[in-house]
Amino acid sequence: MPSLSLPDMLTANSDATTPLAQLLHLPTLDETYGALLLGSFVGLLLYGVVVHQAYRYIQMYKDDHLVNKLTVLSLIVIDTAHCIACIHSCYVYLVSSYSDPLALLYGIWSIQCQPLLAGLAVLVSQSFFARRVYIISEKYRFLVVISLLLTFVTFGFSIAGTVVAFKLHIFTQYEHYYWMDSAACAAAVAADALTTSVLTITLRQSRTGYRHTDTLIDRLVLYTINTGLLTGIANCSALVFAIARPDTFIWIGIEIVAMRLYSNSVLALLNSRRSLRAPAGSNNLELSTRALYGSDDLPGGSGSQKSANLRTLERATTVLRLPEATTSSGHL
Repeated sequence: MPSLSLPDMLTANSDATTPLAQLLHLPTLDETYGALLLGSFVGLLLYGVVVHQAYRYIQMYKDDHLVNKLTVLSLIVIDTAHCIACIHSCYVYLVSSYSDPLALLYGIWSIQCQPLLAGLAVLVSQSFFARRVYIISEKYRFLVVISLLLTFVTFGFSIAGTVVAFKLHIFTQYEHYYWMDSAACAAAVAADALTTSVLTITLRQSRTGYRHTDTLIDRLVLYTINTGLLTGIANCSALVFAIARPDTFIWIGIEIVAMRLYSNSVLALLNSRRSLRAPAGSNNLELSTRALYGSDDLPGGSGSQKSANLRTLERATTVLRLPEATTSSGHL
């Protein structure tokens, strides 16, 4: 009598609707909890960078505006909670449930709440960047509003995904809701691209022809592209796997990394403000034509255009909230 393999025996003696039979149709462990474990590893490494950046921020900007302080505090709390959830889920599935394969089918609180925490991190980070773009870019404010709407769409799908995860319990029952994951990733990609593009275009249009001023603009553009590019690549990768392999956790592992990149982008921008001072190194960053160049006359092009460009640059640097920079209505 020919011998049967364990999967064949389980298939022959199990109804297709039972958890035991459903276990046989799950993707490989590498594509599910292996991807979750690797994403958690990289996420924890980046969390260390987040903590370091937060420490530097506290040391350098003790008198910073309340909005910035609350943003940093929110990101630290969200990232810490998300790291705890990642560690707990990996330990439960890969250690505590090592002798109980059926446990791989069922969701636990630490993995079910991760979409909500990721959505919160994206919401806080994107709102931070959108606020700054809205202030410095009067011409493209309608695009910033669209970007914010896309961010709230991402957050909405994150809430819905968490609710569904707590309601269904078994992962195989989630197949009818895979589209929500893809939609959330797509909205995040669109919001990233829109915010980064608007800020880059606005800053590039603000070039005045003066070396010191244009150098500062180039630095701002570089920071903008770098921060937007990293999160954009991560979100695009997650979107591809969410569409191509929605039954795996590969896209979840990538989203864990993307979430840390959002937090690091915000903190890196906040901590870079001192390095973006005027090249002359003066303590007073008063970005006006008289303060920078000793004259109200702007050579090269129309005076009105140069003045408009300098006003945009002034808004951009003020938004970065250098200790000496203020707006006419007070600190941002």
